[in-house]
Amino acid sequence: EKTHIYREGVAKWVYKLRQGIKKSLILSFSVMVVTFPVMSLTFYEIAPYSLVLNLLILPFLPCLFVLGILLIVVWRWEISTIFCILTNSVLNGYTWLAQQSLRLPGSRLIVGGVHTYQVLFYLMVLGILILWGKCISRQGCWKLVFIAILSMTVRVNFRTEICFLDVGQGDGIFVQTSTGKAYMIDGGSTSEKNVGKYTLAQFLKSEGIREIEGWIITHPDEDHCNGLKEVLEAGYGGRVTEYGSGATGHRSRVTGYGGRVKRLLLPDVGG
Repeated sequence: EKTHIYREGVAKWVYKLRQGIKKSLILSFSVMVVTFPVMSLTFYEIAPYSLVLNLLILPFLPCLFVLGILLIVVWRWEISTIFCILTNSVLNGYTWLAQQSLRLPGSRLIVGGVHTYQVLFYLMVLGILILWGKCISRQGCWKLVFIAILSMTVRVNFRTEICFLDVGQGDGIFVQTSTGKAYMIDGGSTSEKNVGKYTLAQFLKSEGIREIEGWIITHPDEDHCNGLKEVLEAGYGGRVTEYGSGATGHRSRVTGYGGRVKRLLLPDVGG
């Protein structure tokens, strides 16, 4: 009888744990869906692992909120110092988890900037789910969510585009063919600081470019190439499959995740 009672207790605990994880996943996914347009418009990329990270973060939010209130209410520095250390520990834990997740493959998914009509369609679908979700089957709700997310991420290009980027004193040319292949020619500046991080990489992400077919550096001067390293560090260093100097070349690999540079062609400065 005691064994039976013990098994029932374990079964109830497992059931409550599963229900808690399920509710946290639903809440985490809901937060991701609602904030998706904001992330697309602001950062041009999303973090898929945030769905799992929220499972570890959300349970501690009430504790963090209480600690913050106690820091305001309690005036004695001996006690408030303890609350401050606890609050700082929780926040540092959040930061550490976020930093570790960025080292994993696929930690960044570049979605690109979105147009007004895409956001309106997305919000319309969310409105339908909120107002009439109970009248729609679960499978139908998932289909609507999938359609809404797909409408924000799919980018179709039917023409060749050439963009001369404003990099100050330097060069930066972006070319995209009608088949969707993207190329960069040079990318540097002597008048703008962090041109790769704040200009080149942001432009590529806003265009939804996940893969650069080829990056051509025509000249070794800074105003032609000093932004390349920053672009790789900003998320386009996932893989360099071909590295060349003049007619010769060798294979190399750059750590990082997000976008991808397939071919990097450098000028031959040896002769």
